[in-house]
Amino acid sequence: MLNVLIWIQTSLILLATLAIADEGCTFELNRNIPKSSLILKNQPTPQFLYPDQRNQIHIAKDAEIRISCADKYLDNVFYAKEVTAKCIKNDSIRIKYHILGKKDTQLDKLECKAKPQLASRSTGKRCYSNGVVNEIGYQLGKSFLKIFSICWDDFEEKTVYSWYETSKLHLGREEKIKNTAYEGSQSFSFPIADVYEFSYQKRLFTKILRSEDLADRYIANNNLFIIEKSPLVSKNEFIYGPEQIATFHYRNTAPLWSIFKDGNWAKVEKSVNEFIARAENKDKYGVATGTYDIATLPNLFKEEQPLYMFTDQYDNKYLPVPKYYWKILYDHSSKNGIVFVGLHNPFVQKEKLNEYVFCAQICDQAPWLKVDNVHQDRGYVFCCDMKEFLLVTKYENMFEV
Repeated sequence: MLNVLIWIQTSLILLATLAIADEGCTFELNRNIPKSSLILKNQPTPQFLYPDQRNQIHIAKDAEIRISCADKYLDNVFYAKEVTAKCIKNDSIRIKYHILGKKDTQLDKLECKAKPQLASRSTGKRCYSNGVVNEIGYQLGKSFLKIFSICWDDFEEKTVYSWYETSKLHLGREEKIKNTAYEGSQSFSFPIADVYEFSYQKRLFTKILRSEDLADRYIANNNLFIIEKSPLVSKNEFIYGPEQIATFHYRNTAPLWSIFKDGNWAKVEKSVNEFIARAENKDKYGVATGTYDIATLPNLFKEEQPLYMFTDQYDNKYLPVPKYYWKILYDHSSKNGIVFVGLHNPFVQKEKLNEYVFCAQICDQAPWLKVDNVHQDRGYVFCCDMKEFLLVTKYENMFEV
């Protein structure tokens, strides 16, 4: 009799739980969540509604969220760029648009008809030397949805570093988000896309080094020794499609040799992303990626020449080739972090590598870092304590700007 009563009680609790769950809506990443539209909390200041650690979004019955395409129009909705959606049940929602428009549909039907345009805005805050903090994101009417921040140097027309306060990678990622054309070329006074063409770089290095033979040594159209544009924060560091696409902005790029990009730097990025994704303490890591100093190469007379990707008719130089790339993994709880520094010089001699290390090495504190320092042409990597790194480079703590 007692067993029967326990069974009945358990069954009632289970049925009540299911009934409560059944009253809301559940949407799953990579199954029934759109990949192009912005899924936002229903509040005046735009903010993403992120999934939980099971990669699901749960909305209570009759609760509302916002779905926006910024400056573009939503599919399957009459002439609307943004709608408010109320949970009905399971994956069914009721959207409201314009003044009287209403429609019952599913969330994954609300894709954007075209890719929302990226926006960049200055905050007016200063950062490193001549830099000003800018934000990359989407303009939603009078509001702005920030995806990440950059320190922009208007004099040399370069981004010193990009960063975001808190990584959400432990919540999963939308997959199969296609790469897209870079936006923001109008931010530069010179044709930014052209400087990444092989023929341009061949002429440029011949002029800088005063030798076509030397230019042939350092620039080759072989996917190894050509200088590419590379995102500082990458699409693999974000969850939603629109967040990933936001990294395709020219102000989030810097020049780097392809052998370095596909070599140790790719390993650094992968190691950091995987560490955050499996970390026990969630929402405590911030990430910043940037460059330091200017790369040089010896010219015909063995004189070291600084490398800039563009020089105008008045000999003003823009977009330097970095000597170092770096990535900070910042721990908000300790207010410190570890910095992974990559020497961006595929041509340095192995016996001279130590001359380029400017901090006490602490890579043993990141045993999960998987890099190949045997082949230094793929980018030699060393690790610094963040406080020492900032002291040497004179950068400020961007997480406290």
